[in-house]
Amino acid sequence: MYWVCNVTPYFAIATFAPIVLESLGVEDGLAGALLLNGVMVAGSLAAMFLIERVGRRKLSIPPMWIAAVALVIIGLFSHVSPLVILVCFIAFSFFNAVSTALTGVYPGEVFPTEIRGAGVGFATAFSRIGAAAGTFILPMSVDGLGVGTTMLIAAGICVAGAVISQYLAPETKGLSLSDTSAPQGKALVR
Repeated sequence: MYWVCNVTPYFAIATFAPIVLESLGVEDGLAGALLLNGVMVAGSLAAMFLIERVGRRKLSIPPMWIAAVALVIIGLFSHVSPLVILVCFIAFSFFNAVSTALTGVYPGEVFPTEIRGAGVGFATAFSRIGAAAGTFILPMSVDGLGVGTTMLIAAGICVAGAVISQYLAPETKGLSLSDTSAPQGKALVR
C-alpha cells in the first residue's frame, strides 16, 4: 500500500505537470515541469546518500507527510500566487522522490526469502495499477472537480501512505536480510 500511495499522486501529477501548473497560474508549465523533474533527481540522489545513514522509516514516513502538506496547500490555496504553488510543487517533488527511492530497496527487505520474488512482483504490479489509475483519473478529476480538489485527493492518498507506513513499516536499517524478512512478530523493529 505504501508503494501505491507513493506513486499514484506522483505519476498523475508528473505526467500532467505542464497542464496542472498552467491551470494553477504558472505561465510556462513546461519549464515548471522540467524544474520539477530536476528536483526529483535531486530528491532521489539525496535518498541514495541518506538511506543507510538515517534508515527507511525516516525516508518514508516524514516525506509522505511533507508531500501531503504541500498538496494540501496547493489544494486549499490554488488561487494564490503561482510562486507559492511552484514552491509547494517543488517540495512535493523533492520529498516524493526521496520516499520513492525506497521502492527499489524496501520491498526486497521485508518479504520472507521464500516468497520474496512473488511479494516484490505483487507489490510492483499493485503499484503500477495505482500509477495507471492516477494517470488516467487526474485529467477527469481536474475537469470535473477542479485542480484544487484534485490536489486534496492526491494529498489524501499521501496521508494514507504515511499512516499505513507509520503503523506497519519496520525499520530495516543495519539489519541482515534474514532479520528484516522474518515473519511478523519475529523481526526486530526499532
